Amino acid sequence: MQAGSSCAVGLATVIGVLLLGWRVRQLEIVVLAVMASGLLLLTGAAAPSTARELSLVPALVVMGVLTLAVLPLARTLKAATPVLAGIAFAVVAVAARNVAGKPLVELVLHPLTWLMVVAAFVGQACIATALQRVSATSAVASMDATTVVIGSVAGLAVMGDQIAAGREWWVVLGVLLVVSGVLVLGSVSRPAPALVPAGGER
Repeated sequence: MQAGSSCAVGLATVIGVLLLGWRVRQLEIVVLAVMASGLLLLTGAAAPSTARELSLVPALVVMGVLTLAVLPLARTLKAATPVLAGIAFAVVAVAARNVAGKPLVELVLHPLTWLMVVAAFVGQACIATALQRVSATSAVASMDATTVVIGSVAGLAVMGDQIAAGREWWVVLGVLLVVSGVLVLGSVSRPAPALVPAGGER
């Protein structure tokens, strides 16, 4: 699911270039291709498995702290807002896996459902801030890649996800490619130039 949502980055880029007149640098295209390769490796390394539901209190505490920490960090680490948005949406993804399939009443009353809603708002706030500073391609790609990597690590570490036999190196290489892509996009992205009045600075 996470890797599939990340494919929307490439689609959005194509639509933006063809219909909205976005200017995408060659470096961004290359990095997107590298990150897509990493995401495909992560997806292909997964073996069929059933997710293990997390214990409510520890999950609520850990994911709640992560969510609450994102906004203060976004104020001080403005260049990292796409990554922070990815962390918030990773909380959404992990929480969603824990409440999926529950009856409607239980779903509405479940604490993780409400944490998921809060994390989604936090993630949207961070990505909205990021889109004011860097290109849409860089911001969304970094956000989605962060979400996929954190979601994959959480799935393997605590939710019972399995790696197909002999494909452990796919995971290592996939994570390296995705993280490298995020770092490169972060290093080459620049804030949008400030508007200067026609008469010059005042």
